[in-house]
Amino acid sequence: MPEGRLFALFKQVLGSYSVLKPVDYVHLLSIARFKRLPKGEFIIKAGEYHYDIIIVLKGLLRNYILDEAGEERTMLFVPERKNAGSYRTVLRDQPSVENVLALEDSWIVATDFREFERLAQSSPSLRHYQNLLLKELLASTVDQVWSHVGLSPEQRYLEFCRNFPKLAQRVTQKDLASYLGITPTSLSRIRARIAQS
Repeated sequence: MPEGRLFALFKQVLGSYSVLKPVDYVHLLSIARFKRLPKGEFIIKAGEYHYDIIIVLKGLLRNYILDEAGEERTMLFVPERKNAGSYRTVLRDQPSVENVLALEDSWIVATDFREFERLAQSSPSLRHYQNLLLKELLASTVDQVWSHVGLSPEQRYLEFCRNFPKLAQRVTQKDLASYLGITPTSLSRIRARIAQS
């Protein structure tokens, strides 16, 4: 993808935050690294320290962990305009527990959170932006926990389809079932029930 197109997509993402000023765009671009991730490539592996905050400009990432039995458990899907990262490294300075890989050929922008924090020290608008990002992360995490505790599997699936209307067609049934906390067979039954209603 041409560099100018990447810059334009990045500016669109930043433009959704009205707190940012034109000078903030310049500062953020100065520490941003644009990268192409081929399908199947890892950007983060469990056990590594990874300080980058990643924004998906085009494509799709999957964030997952391995349970004690060695089974993959999908934590989240990261489509365009959404963020990924090793929050354990960024927030606690500990090794990552998750793996993040590209489910599609993807273009991302990565920013080292330590560099971002240095910039934010002298910019109230960047501190405000940082605060908004952390609030979004917290709200998303709480929503996901609530969904898994308070909703039935079918309600979780319908909620996923409402929140991410086209994403179910971009991920495998196995990965989606793992994200919903059910088996692929249960997901097939849910889809069949919904199709008949």
